[in-house]
Amino acid sequence: MMKETDPRAGASRRIILGSGETFVVTHSKGGFRGGVLAVERLIFMGLCSERLFVCDLDGPEGRAALARLTDEGAFAEIEATPLAAFARYLEGASSRADLEGRWAALISGPRL
Repeated sequence: MMKETDPRAGASRRIILGSGETFVVTHSKGGFRGGVLAVERLIFMGLCSERLFVCDLDGPEGRAALARLTDEGAFAEIEATPLAAFARYLEGASSRADLEGRWAALISGPRL
């Protein structure tokens, strides 16, 4: 389940996995261009967080990951914003371990 906290800027989305763990995907710039995308796990009733992943969307690794998500393949129907693309891909995870595996595959893999 996702909850978008700022639909106009697209600044962050909350993901609640099947395991009940809550994560937040944030995009520093919002919208459609570059910036830094991060994934954090909310802890202690959402008052604290643990940063798990960071991706520079202006760097080659970030551009490649976003291209894999928005390619004409399996995820072509995903919204075009980086925040939406990453959040939709990660929300399918069933646990933290699955989420970590999805992230690793996205960042290092040639195609999804």
